[in-house]
Amino acid sequence: MTPYRGLFINLAQSEARRNALLSSLSVAGISAWYTHVPAIDGKGQAANLATQLDAGELGLWLTHEKIVEEFSGSAEHLHILEDDVVVAKEAKRLLPMALESADRNFGDWDLLFTETFVPFELFETYRQRMQVFHQRARIAYLDLASCYASCMTSFFLNRNSIEKYAGLIRDKWSVGIPIDLFLRRLLRKRELRALVTVPFLSSISAENDQSNIRGELDMSRRVYDVFRRGFFIDADLNALVQEMGRLTGGAAVSALTQLYLSGYAFYRSDRYVSF
Repeated sequence: MTPYRGLFINLAQSEARRNALLSSLSVAGISAWYTHVPAIDGKGQAANLATQLDAGELGLWLTHEKIVEEFSGSAEHLHILEDDVVVAKEAKRLLPMALESADRNFGDWDLLFTETFVPFELFETYRQRMQVFHQRARIAYLDLASCYASCMTSFFLNRNSIEKYAGLIRDKWSVGIPIDLFLRRLLRKRELRALVTVPFLSSISAENDQSNIRGELDMSRRVYDVFRRGFFIDADLNALVQEMGRLTGGAAVSALTQLYLSGYAFYRSDRYVSF
Protein backbone atom coordinates (compact mmCIF):
# COMPACT_ATOMS: atom_id res chain seq x y z
CA MET A 1 0.00 0.00 0.00
CA THR A 2 1.38 3.39 -1.00
CA PRO A 3 1.49 6.20 1.61
CA TYR A 4 -0.36 8.60 -0.70
CA ARG A 5 -1.78 8.79 -4.23
CA GLY A 6 0.63 10.29 -6.77
CA LEU A 7 -0.55 12.01 -9.95
CA PHE A 8 1.50 13.72 -12.63
CA ILE A 9 0.18 16.15 -15.23
CA ASN A 10 1.51 15.79 -18.76
CA LEU A 11 0.28 16.62 -22.24
CA ALA A 12 -0.09 13.45 -24.30
CA GLN A 13 2.26 14.79 -26.99
CA SER A 14 5.00 15.74 -24.49
CA GLU A 15 6.59 12.31 -24.45
CA ALA A 16 10.14 13.46 -23.69
CA ARG A 17 9.05 15.36 -20.58
CA ARG A 18 6.94 12.41 -19.43
CA ASN A 19 9.85 10.01 -19.84
CA ALA A 20 12.21 12.35 -17.97
CA LEU A 21 9.83 12.55 -15.01
CA LEU A 22 9.25 8.80 -15.00
CA SER A 23 13.01 8.28 -14.99
CA SER A 24 13.36 10.50 -11.91
CA LEU A 25 10.55 8.66 -10.13
CA SER A 26 12.12 5.34 -11.08
CA VAL A 27 15.54 6.31 -9.68
CA ALA A 28 13.78 7.17 -6.42
CA GLY A 29 11.93 3.84 -6.46
CA ILE A 30 8.46 5.39 -6.46
CA SER A 31 7.29 5.27 -10.08
CA ALA A 32 4.62 2.71 -9.13
CA TRP A 33 3.07 5.28 -6.79
CA TYR A 34 2.20 7.68 -9.63
CA THR A 35 -0.47 7.78 -12.33
CA HIS A 36 -0.39 9.86 -15.48
CA VAL A 37 -3.12 12.50 -15.70
CA PRO A 38 -3.42 13.67 -19.33
CA ALA A 39 -3.34 17.46 -19.23
CA ILE A 40 -6.24 19.33 -20.78
CA ASP A 41 -5.05 21.22 -23.84
CA GLY A 42 -6.21 24.78 -23.29
CA LYS A 43 -6.08 25.53 -27.02
CA GLY A 44 -9.15 23.40 -27.54
CA GLN A 45 -11.03 25.07 -24.67
CA ALA A 46 -10.15 28.74 -25.04
CA ALA A 47 -12.70 29.46 -27.76
CA ASN A 48 -15.54 28.26 -25.52
CA LEU A 49 -14.54 29.99 -22.29
CA ALA A 50 -14.49 33.70 -21.58
CA THR A 51 -11.10 34.21 -19.95
CA GLN A 52 -7.97 36.32 -20.34
CA LEU A 53 -5.72 33.33 -19.60
CA ASP A 54 -3.54 32.01 -22.37
CA ALA A 55 -4.03 28.45 -23.54
CA GLY A 56 -1.34 26.93 -21.33
CA GLU A 57 -2.56 28.64 -18.17
CA LEU A 58 -6.16 27.72 -18.91
CA GLY A 59 -5.27 24.10 -19.59
CA LEU A 60 -3.40 23.80 -16.30
CA TRP A 61 -6.30 25.30 -14.35
CA LEU A 62 -8.86 23.00 -15.98
CA THR A 63 -6.62 20.00 -15.33
CA HIS A 64 -6.47 20.85 -11.62
CA GLU A 65 -10.26 21.11 -11.56
CA LYS A 66 -10.50 17.69 -13.21
CA ILE A 67 -8.16 16.11 -10.67
CA VAL A 68 -9.94 17.37 -7.56
CA GLU A 69 -13.34 16.47 -8.98
CA GLU A 70 -12.17 12.95 -9.83
CA PHE A 71 -10.56 12.33 -6.45
CA SER A 72 -13.12 14.05 -4.25
CA GLY A 73 -13.59 11.96 -1.13
CA SER A 74 -10.19 10.26 -1.47
CA ALA A 75 -8.98 8.52 1.66
CA GLU A 76 -5.39 9.37 0.70
CA HIS A 77 -3.40 12.56 0.42
CA LEU A 78 -2.78 13.51 -3.23
CA HIS A 79 0.64 14.39 -4.60
CA ILE A 80 0.22 16.45 -7.77
CA LEU A 81 3.27 16.88 -10.00
CA GLU A 82 3.91 18.72 -13.22
CA ASP A 83 6.12 17.00 -15.76
CA ASP A 84 9.14 19.30 -15.39
CA VAL A 85 10.00 17.98 -11.94
CA VAL A 86 12.80 15.87 -10.51
CA VAL A 87 12.33 14.29 -7.11
CA ALA A 88 14.93 13.65 -4.43
CA LYS A 89 16.85 10.42 -4.82
CA GLU A 90 15.68 9.49 -1.32
CA ALA A 91 12.06 10.49 -2.04
CA LYS A 92 10.77 7.04 -1.09
CA ARG A 93 11.81 7.78 2.48
CA LEU A 94 11.60 11.57 2.55
CA LEU A 95 8.14 12.22 1.07
CA PRO A 96 6.21 9.91 3.44
CA MET A 97 8.29 11.24 6.35
CA ALA A 98 7.49 14.85 5.41
CA LEU A 99 3.78 14.03 5.19
CA GLU A 100 3.76 12.25 8.53
CA SER A 101 5.52 15.18 10.18
CA ALA A 102 3.09 17.68 8.65
CA ASP A 103 0.13 15.63 9.87
CA ARG A 104 1.60 15.41 13.35
CA ASN A 105 2.72 19.02 13.74
CA PHE A 106 0.43 21.01 11.42
CA GLY A 107 -2.86 19.16 11.48
CA ASP A 108 -4.75 21.93 9.70
CA TRP A 109 -2.53 22.10 6.62
CA ASP A 110 -4.25 22.09 3.23
CA LEU A 111 -1.32 22.15 0.81
CA LEU A 112 2.24 20.96 1.33
CA PHE A 113 4.67 22.09 -1.34
CA THR A 114 7.92 20.25 -1.89
CA GLU A 115 9.39 23.24 -3.75
CA THR A 116 8.30 26.70 -4.82
CA PHE A 117 9.50 29.89 -6.45
CA VAL A 118 11.93 31.79 -4.19
CA PRO A 119 12.17 35.58 -4.57
CA PHE A 120 15.65 36.91 -3.88
CA GLU A 121 14.35 39.05 -1.03
CA LEU A 122 13.33 35.87 0.85
CA PHE A 123 16.82 34.39 0.77
CA GLU A 124 17.40 34.85 4.49
CA THR A 125 14.06 33.24 5.37
CA TYR A 126 14.93 30.12 3.39
CA ARG A 127 18.59 30.14 4.43
CA GLN A 128 17.63 29.99 8.11
CA ARG A 129 15.50 26.91 7.52
CA MET A 130 18.25 25.31 5.49
CA GLN A 131 20.51 25.89 8.49
CA VAL A 132 18.03 24.00 10.69
CA PHE A 133 18.27 21.05 8.33
CA HIS A 134 22.06 21.07 8.21
CA GLN A 135 22.42 21.41 12.00
CA ARG A 136 19.70 19.00 13.10
CA ALA A 137 19.20 16.78 10.03
CA ARG A 138 15.52 17.67 10.24
CA ILE A 139 13.27 18.99 7.50
CA ALA A 140 11.92 22.44 8.30
CA TYR A 141 8.55 23.85 7.23
CA LEU A 142 7.77 27.38 6.12
CA ASP A 143 4.22 28.70 6.30
CA LEU A 144 3.50 30.34 2.95
CA ALA A 145 0.68 32.64 4.09
CA SER A 146 2.68 35.79 3.46
CA CYS A 147 5.59 34.59 1.34
CA TYR A 148 4.13 32.36 -1.38
CA ALA A 149 5.07 33.82 -4.76
CA SER A 150 4.04 31.30 -7.40
CA CYS A 151 4.64 27.79 -8.79
CA MET A 152 2.61 24.58 -8.46
CA THR A 153 5.08 22.06 -9.83
CA SER A 154 4.86 19.73 -6.83
CA PHE A 155 2.48 19.79 -3.89
CA PHE A 156 0.48 17.53 -1.63
CA LEU A 157 -3.22 18.15 -1.20
CA ASN A 158 -4.53 17.05 2.19
CA ARG A 159 -7.20 14.37 1.85
CA ASN A 160 -9.36 16.41 4.22
CA SER A 161 -9.03 19.52 2.05
CA ILE A 162 -9.80 18.17 -1.42
CA GLU A 163 -13.42 19.31 -1.49
CA LYS A 164 -12.54 22.68 0.05
CA TYR A 165 -9.81 23.26 -2.52
CA ALA A 166 -12.11 22.15 -5.33
CA GLY A 167 -14.77 24.64 -4.25
CA LEU A 168 -12.29 27.51 -4.01
CA ILE A 169 -10.83 27.05 -7.50
CA ARG A 170 -13.91 25.89 -9.38
CA ASP A 171 -14.53 28.11 -12.45
CA LYS A 172 -12.21 30.79 -11.08
CA TRP A 173 -10.26 30.69 -14.34
CA SER A 174 -12.84 33.36 -15.22
CA VAL A 175 -10.95 35.80 -12.95
CA GLY A 176 -8.24 35.86 -15.60
CA ILE A 177 -5.11 35.15 -13.54
CA PRO A 178 -3.05 31.93 -13.45
CA ILE A 179 -4.03 29.36 -10.84
CA ASP A 180 -0.88 29.89 -8.73
CA LEU A 181 -1.51 33.63 -8.46
CA PHE A 182 -5.13 32.94 -7.52
CA LEU A 183 -3.84 30.53 -4.88
CA ARG A 184 -1.61 33.31 -3.54
CA ARG A 185 -4.74 35.37 -2.90
CA LEU A 186 -6.33 32.50 -1.01
CA LEU A 187 -3.25 32.01 1.15
CA ARG A 188 -2.97 35.69 2.01
CA LYS A 189 -6.64 35.76 3.00
CA ARG A 190 -5.97 32.54 4.97
CA GLU A 191 -8.73 30.66 3.18
CA LEU A 192 -6.14 27.91 2.70
CA ARG A 193 -3.03 27.00 4.69
CA ALA A 194 0.06 26.01 2.75
CA LEU A 195 3.52 24.94 3.86
CA VAL A 196 6.72 24.21 1.98
CA THR A 197 9.46 21.80 2.99
CA VAL A 198 12.95 23.24 3.37
CA PRO A 199 15.11 21.90 1.88
CA PHE A 200 13.01 21.22 -1.19
CA LEU A 201 12.30 17.54 -1.78
CA SER A 202 11.77 18.11 -5.48
CA SER A 203 13.03 20.62 -8.01
CA ILE A 204 12.37 21.84 -11.50
CA SER A 205 14.38 20.04 -14.11
CA ALA A 206 17.68 21.67 -15.04
CA GLU A 207 16.64 21.25 -18.68
CA ASN A 208 13.42 23.22 -18.16
CA ASP A 209 14.29 26.21 -20.33
CA GLN A 210 11.19 25.55 -22.44
CA SER A 211 7.87 25.64 -20.59
CA ASN A 212 4.63 24.23 -21.96
CA ILE A 213 2.86 27.13 -20.24
CA ARG A 214 5.21 30.12 -20.61
CA GLY A 215 7.16 29.12 -23.71
CA GLU A 216 10.91 29.69 -23.83
CA LEU A 217 12.20 31.22 -20.60
CA ASP A 218 13.99 34.54 -20.75
CA MET A 219 17.33 35.10 -19.05
CA SER A 220 15.82 36.64 -15.91
CA ARG A 221 13.53 33.66 -15.31
CA ARG A 222 16.41 31.25 -15.88
CA VAL A 223 18.48 33.08 -13.26
CA TYR A 224 15.65 32.75 -10.75
CA ASP A 225 15.29 29.06 -11.56
CA VAL A 226 18.99 28.39 -10.95
CA PHE A 227 18.71 30.23 -7.63
CA ARG A 228 15.71 28.23 -6.47
CA ARG A 229 17.33 24.92 -7.44
CA GLY A 230 19.94 25.71 -4.80
CA PHE A 231 17.42 24.84 -2.06
CA PHE A 232 16.88 21.31 -3.44
CA ILE A 233 18.09 18.61 -1.09
CA ASP A 234 20.14 17.02 -3.90
CA ALA A 235 21.48 20.31 -5.28
CA ASP A 236 25.01 20.41 -6.69
CA LEU A 237 25.77 23.89 -5.40
CA ASN A 238 29.15 24.21 -7.08
CA ALA A 239 27.63 23.39 -10.46
CA LEU A 240 24.79 25.87 -9.84
CA VAL A 241 27.29 28.62 -8.93
CA GLN A 242 29.07 28.01 -12.22
CA GLU A 243 25.79 28.03 -14.15
CA MET A 244 24.76 31.27 -12.46
CA GLY A 245 28.09 32.80 -13.44
CA ARG A 246 27.56 31.87 -17.08
CA LEU A 247 24.07 33.37 -17.05
CA THR A 248 24.93 36.61 -15.26
CA GLY A 249 28.40 37.27 -16.63
CA GLY A 250 28.63 40.72 -18.19
CA ALA A 251 25.51 42.08 -16.49
CA ALA A 252 26.15 45.72 -15.56
CA VAL A 253 25.09 47.24 -12.24
CA SER A 254 25.53 50.71 -10.81
CA ALA A 255 28.50 51.51 -8.59
CA LEU A 256 26.22 51.85 -5.57
CA THR A 257 24.64 48.45 -6.26
CA GLN A 258 28.09 46.89 -6.65
CA LEU A 259 29.11 48.45 -3.33
CA TYR A 260 26.09 46.82 -1.67
CA LEU A 261 26.66 43.42 -3.30
CA SER A 262 30.33 43.32 -2.31
CA GLY A 263 29.60 44.38 1.25
CA TYR A 264 26.78 41.88 1.63
CA ALA A 265 28.97 39.08 0.25
CA PHE A 266 31.55 39.90 2.93
CA TYR A 267 28.81 40.06 5.59
CA ARG A 268 27.76 36.51 4.65
CA SER A 269 31.36 35.26 4.52
CA ASP A 270 33.42 33.39 7.08
CA ARG A 271 35.57 36.51 7.64
CA TYR A 272 32.77 38.68 9.03
CA VAL A 273 32.82 39.31 12.79
CA SER A 274 29.84 40.83 14.60
CA PHE A 275 30.58 44.12 16.34
